[in-house]
Amino acid sequence: CPAPPVPYHPCDDIPGGKVEAERLCGAFKAEPFTYCHNKVPVGTPEGGPLGDCITDVCHCWLDQSCACPQLDTYAESCIANGVDLSDWREEVEYCREYFNDPICCYSHHIGSPPLLTIFPYYLKLSRGHCSEQQR
Repeated sequence: CPAPPVPYHPCDDIPGGKVEAERLCGAFKAEPFTYCHNKVPVGTPEGGPLGDCITDVCHCWLDQSCACPQLDTYAESCIANGVDLSDWREEVEYCREYFNDPICCYSHHIGSPPLLTIFPYYLKLSRGHCSEQQR
């Protein structure tokens, strides 16, 4: 019998996609997120928050803002485990605009995780779910 095919990954559709997605998700390996690595594992490019980030960024054809929901979810896990990353957006410039856009908001409570992580632009249309602080 021949060997089974390699499982599909969305980065396979983009020349050099996985390398570029790893670079775009590199914030996981930098401050302030490194303060949390001993409490919440960041994972590897194949799985965990880092792997999920890489997958999401490739689903978005390497749009770096697609890393932001994964970074936010990781920061919330860190906060729940006693590591204050509440100001992480100050360190990740490309997520500042994504979360502070006055006509959109991000709430990880809308829909299911695949919808949120793979299609973050859908959230920009979900304005009614923002708290008053996020508007």
